[in-house]
Amino acid sequence: MSRRSLVAALAGVVVVVGVLALALMLTRSHTTVIDADQARAAATTSITSSSVVTATTLVGGTPTAPQTGGDVVVYVYAMSGHEEIDALAGAKHQYPPETYLTIRSGGCGQMWRWQAIEERWSAWEVCDPQYVTVAGFDSFNKWFGVEDLQHYRCDGPAPYLPPTPDTDTWTFVCSTDSIQQATTAEVVGMETIDVGGEPVDTVHIHYVDTLSGDSTGGSETDRWVRPGDPLVIKEAGSTASASTSPIGTVNYTEEYEISIESLDALTQ
Repeated sequence: MSRRSLVAALAGVVVVVGVLALALMLTRSHTTVIDADQARAAATTSITSSSVVTATTLVGGTPTAPQTGGDVVVYVYAMSGHEEIDALAGAKHQYPPETYLTIRSGGCGQMWRWQAIEERWSAWEVCDPQYVTVAGFDSFNKWFGVEDLQHYRCDGPAPYLPPTPDTDTWTFVCSTDSIQQATTAEVVGMETIDVGGEPVDTVHIHYVDTLSGDSTGGSETDRWVRPGDPLVIKEAGSTASASTSPIGTVNYTEEYEISIESLDALTQ
């Protein structure tokens, strides 16, 4: 994870604040929990947009069900995990027991946004409804009051699900101006997951992301989706990355697991 804007701001903090004020700031690992209504409202103002990929390039027909019109649908996930950063004596965000995935029309097809806390979210511009090709995604973090938003654009668009029914392994690349994320995806197999007492057949896919450029390291993610349906039923991931900065190497780690609580989306 590259955090140039973050580390530059943190370096400035070291210079301009007093020792006492800095010490007080460093003791805070502020985490702002949000509810479903706040996640829905945030989805309508997501920053990710398609300036190079338009709706005319949509592959495979209409956007993924159940999205229609300008509505925002919300799925609720049980969650565990946290993220940490070691800059300026370190800070930690503990994730709440429930988080949200929102889906709305936009970009080349749909805008998907996972909101963990106010200080941590990711958004994807999803094009193809069958294979979930992604034109780009945003990654947002906020540490010590400093906001860091990374815009990735993908070569392709990039297939997050198997590009053909008989594909077992595939690769894709998404980049910012200074970071490259190369991903290798592999189908592990079919697995059944219990969702609210109902057995759900899923395809288990394992992803390995490798970062280069202004950030090194990477992540591993396991994702379970229903066959022919991109909705995530379960996901578990871990990240470890490092960035060089004026205050030294900044290390970031994240561990999390999410499981959908119901196949029925929340509607207004």
